[in-house]
Amino acid sequence: TCPEYMNAILRPRRGHRLDTLRSVVSVHNITWAATASAVGSKEVIERALQWMTGDHAELSNEKVKSYHGAKMILIHARIMKKKAAKLSLTHLGTDFLLELAKSEQLESRIDGDNVLHIRLSLESLASGSIEFSRRHEEQVKGRIKLEVYPGQKPKEIAHEMLVNAAKIACDEGLPMDPNTLKFR
Repeated sequence: TCPEYMNAILRPRRGHRLDTLRSVVSVHNITWAATASAVGSKEVIERALQWMTGDHAELSNEKVKSYHGAKMILIHARIMKKKAAKLSLTHLGTDFLLELAKSEQLESRIDGDNVLHIRLSLESLASGSIEFSRRHEEQVKGRIKLEVYPGQKPKEIAHEMLVNAAKIACDEGLPMDPNTLKFR
C-alpha cells in the first residue's frame, strides 16, 4: 500500500527489457488481418495470430461475403496499447525483423500516415513460422503505426525500431515455440 514500495516494484530496473522497449521501439499500435473461408479453419488462424503476437492482441471476427458471394470470416488481431504493441512486435523474431529492416522495399512499405505495411504467408504462419508472403497465396496483412514526430524520417524510425526489436527478440529467444500458449 505504500506508494514508494509500489513504485519501486512497478518501475523497470535499468537495463530491463521493458526499459529497453520504452526507449527504442517506436510503435503506436499494430493490426493484423486474415480471412478464413468456409473450408478454412478459423481456430487455426486465431491460434497462429495469438502465437505471433505473444497473445497481446484482441481478436475479433466478422462474417462477410466475398466478391463472388462465398461466405468468409475476417479475423482481426488488434493491439492498441503501446506497451503491448511493442512487446508483440518482438514476437516476430530476430531473423524476420532484421530481414525487414535490411529490405530495399522498407521505404515503399511505409505510407503517408506513417504506417508500415507487411504481408505474411498465412500457410507458414499456421505451421509455426513467420515468412513474407509470396504473391499468389493467402496472406495475413499487418499494419504497424509508427511513432514519428515532425522532423523525423519514417524510414529511419522504422529501421531503428526493427533493429532494436530484433535485439530484444534475440535476448528473449523469440519467437516462442508455437506449441506452447504460455506467452506472458
